[in-house]
Amino acid sequence: MKWIRIVFIIISIILLFVIIYAIINCEVSYKYEIEGRNGDKVDILWVGEWLKEYIRICKYFLCYIIVTIVYIITSTLKKKIKIFH
Repeated sequence: MKWIRIVFIIISIILLFVIIYAIINCEVSYKYEIEGRNGDKVDILWVGEWLKEYIRICKYFLCYIIVTIVYIITSTLKKKIKIFH
């Protein structure tokens, strides 16, 4: 059970960095490609809304991962504290 928690925390931390990268990438894309466009023939309003929605979903998923990591670490620490008492 201990190995499962460690692997889950490692995977969660990796996902945390991937989501942070995706958020930064989308915000940069929105800033430079949507707000400062050069007359492309793409429906900019739709693409802008899609990027905003994608950023919002990534932020919610990021919060979920952070809460999960905190929960697993605190539950593991509580078990270790109970063992010592």
